[in-house]
Amino acid sequence: MLLEQTKTLNGNRLVQDYVSAFSNVQDFFESHPDQLESWMNRRKWLLEHPLPHRAELVEGLRHYNRSLQNHDAAMKNIEELANDNTFVVVGGQQAGILTGPLYVIYKAITLIKLTKSLEEKTGERVVPVFWIASEDHDYDEVNHIYVQTWDDQVEKIQLSFEPAGKYSISHLPVNETSVEEFIQTFFSRLPDSLHLHALNEKVLEISRSTTTLNEFFARLLVWMFGEYGLILVDSAAPFLRSLEQPVFASFIQNDFSQELLHNQRQLIDKGYPLQVDIKQEHAHFFVYEEGKRQLIYRRDGRFQTKDGEREFTAQELLQLLEKDPCSFSANVVSRPLMQEYVFPVLAFVGGPGEIAYWAQLKPVFDRLGMKMPIVLPRLSFTIMERDVHKYMQSFHLSCENVYTNWAERRKAWMAEQSSLAWEPRFSQVKQELGDIYLSFIQELSNAEPGVRNVSESNWNRILMQVEYLEKKTAQAIEARHHAGLKQWEHIRVSLFPLEKPQERVYNIFGYLNKYGEHFIKKLLEQTFDPLAPSKHFNVYI
Repeated sequence: MLLEQTKTLNGNRLVQDYVSAFSNVQDFFESHPDQLESWMNRRKWLLEHPLPHRAELVEGLRHYNRSLQNHDAAMKNIEELANDNTFVVVGGQQAGILTGPLYVIYKAITLIKLTKSLEEKTGERVVPVFWIASEDHDYDEVNHIYVQTWDDQVEKIQLSFEPAGKYSISHLPVNETSVEEFIQTFFSRLPDSLHLHALNEKVLEISRSTTTLNEFFARLLVWMFGEYGLILVDSAAPFLRSLEQPVFASFIQNDFSQELLHNQRQLIDKGYPLQVDIKQEHAHFFVYEEGKRQLIYRRDGRFQTKDGEREFTAQELLQLLEKDPCSFSANVVSRPLMQEYVFPVLAFVGGPGEIAYWAQLKPVFDRLGMKMPIVLPRLSFTIMERDVHKYMQSFHLSCENVYTNWAERRKAWMAEQSSLAWEPRFSQVKQELGDIYLSFIQELSNAEPGVRNVSESNWNRILMQVEYLEKKTAQAIEARHHAGLKQWEHIRVSLFPLEKPQERVYNIFGYLNKYGEHFIKKLLEQTFDPLAPSKHFNVYI
């Protein structure tokens, strides 16, 4: 395995500026991760604002991670959190089936590598925390993965189970038969390998020890990353909700719309697209009603569910919060505040979309007397398999070519394979025929108007025949160069499937099947700095 640091694939302009032109976005963030001073200032602020609930946090994490049978290294890190001079780096994701897309794995890798890097640079104790966003109810985002089949197709594999209503993933029991069918279908689409059977059995074993999609996700992460000390936390855990009560109370008692909308306008004025469209009436939290997650709005001095069927006063919500904090759930705005309040967060690790919406939140941090933690873009990788790399070299292609102009480069290669520049020649023939024939039709029609329709129809048939010959010529050339075109397609499907970067489509188990479960360990053992300005690496295997 060999790593090559290269140009980032991220097309989000705000994140590009965050990484390489921070002055353009500095008003929306507290500090920049490239400066060691930022880390020391953040550490100083955390020490000056000690958590009042460290003991409760440690106990809750201990109980949850024990239930997952997390590794001793993770349990040791949890005990370290009892000390005021131990901090966390945190990032997270929804609980996708079989861990979801590759970038979920890359977030965990970033967290683990970042803790080691920070401990070396600052001498402080830092532990990694993966926040499982199990409260989200967008089931369609987490119920499927894609697989690259043996014949270079991108196939979507989806759970057959369909929930009735908007239930949080944490509240959603998943039919055991559906999960097992999904696993068997997925592994049946993978090419045969030395690792296929053992992987299939391991995943089935883990699935049979779980009752929810959320727990299945968590146990897979334990299996992959527990030995590296990765602490897991379920965003819907009752202990966490109890600790978050003061923040929910603040969102009930305070309307942050003016600050958020002002910040939103500033981002728009600078030409940045909004990741989250914040509205005046948003209250920025949910309430569970009969297990369903209902978004709450502020309307005429009261609070209502989105459909308007349930209404609350602020006092009623505060009483409900006191009586049953698990009735509440954070949204995209309030969740970062919860995370910051509960944990001693040295840094938040996020993807491009997350960093873009964090840019909208600084005024709320300020108003609640908090400081936004350092925000660090996660690492990204392109897995460059040997055959793909060999084909790219033969076609003189770079990764950037694949992402930006693959079709044009393929077309140019095809043109080079023929001794006759047939595309321009056909254009020339059609032009010359048209010049001669259409002129003749005009003369003929002037002399004999009755043949105009026939002559125009005749021209269209001639043109169709020329275009038919052009199509057949293209097919003949493609047939002659079938092997080369298959290589072009293999490059595209491997690196840019569905017109998206590989990491946003494929799942880690496709690569574990080819290279074994130690693939992740080998990647973590590579020498690379998660604080490097460029966060993208090509992985040659």
